[in-house]
Amino acid sequence: MSFFKLPAVMKSIVVFILMVNMIKNRETALFSLKTLILITALSAIIGILQEIIFFYKGIEIAGVIQEDVKRFMWQETPFGTLMRVPAFTSWYTILANHLSIALIVGINFILYSILTKKKEKLFLYIAMILMSIALYFTFSYSSILIVLSAFIFSIMLRWISLKIYVTLFFVILLLGFFSGFIPDFLADPKKYFMTEDLSIRIELLRDGITGFLNRHPFIGNGVGTGHKYTSNIDLWPVHNNFVLIADEIGLFGLLTYCIFFFAFIFRQVMSISKIKNTKDRAIALSLIIAFIAYLINLQLQAQHIDFFIFLYLGLIEAIISTLSSQTAVEISAKRKV
Repeated sequence: MSFFKLPAVMKSIVVFILMVNMIKNRETALFSLKTLILITALSAIIGILQEIIFFYKGIEIAGVIQEDVKRFMWQETPFGTLMRVPAFTSWYTILANHLSIALIVGINFILYSILTKKKEKLFLYIAMILMSIALYFTFSYSSILIVLSAFIFSIMLRWISLKIYVTLFFVILLLGFFSGFIPDFLADPKKYFMTEDLSIRIELLRDGITGFLNRHPFIGNGVGTGHKYTSNIDLWPVHNNFVLIADEIGLFGLLTYCIFFFAFIFRQVMSISKIKNTKDRAIALSLIIAFIAYLINLQLQAQHIDFFIFLYLGLIEAIISTLSSQTAVEISAKRKV
């Protein structure tokens, strides 16, 4: 049987094990993250080219996307109708998730000067610009907001200084004032909260919660049937990962799901606490921050954990455990000396 015909769960487990066993030292850990950024930057280039071709020629190059959902790929802007680019992926939110992870890892590489060679630094800066442009072209505003929040959080971890926080606050305040956002927000705050998109999400959330509580609370309604609990005309399931899990595999499945990921994060945080090297700790922290940002983003999307994330989970497990064990070896060697 072909690897690509294996059930998704089996493929995910195989990929996770391969990633864990592939990385054995600091050099391969750093190389794997460079590769992650490179591949994501290439996807960003494809996404930007898709947008340019669509804008100038009106030709949509969107890969294998079903015709009945293509109408959700168009975004009205002051420049006209643009495409929410998916690049190599099957949907624009998936690309946004990949870009978010790579951008958060990249900003921590910059903050902690992980890369020392000039060519590598130049490549990283170019990759960050390309990925930022591609993220904007996905028009996934939740992803953009989460990435910006992760950037600010990473800066706060890097420089624990009240002066920097106060300066950053006033810079954001001034930008908001001169851009007209703050005066407009104060004049009519409701339009920023009760948008049509948000009202739809709230309705889906209400339907999803009442659906599994009243019908199949413990075992769910079955994988891929979350839309049956909502009254959406387009058959959308709830746009919240936790509620979607409860809808489809019940409270038992949701509990297992939560325990797995919270235990995984807790284990990695404990491993990070053992890492003494500043740059190694920065690499490990960037992976965890990016993963938490991904989980938060899933709470605004109608998606399960996909095949890619198990590759990323394997990457996190392999890199953090390698850096942690290498620190222990170095400490032991110093004691012997």
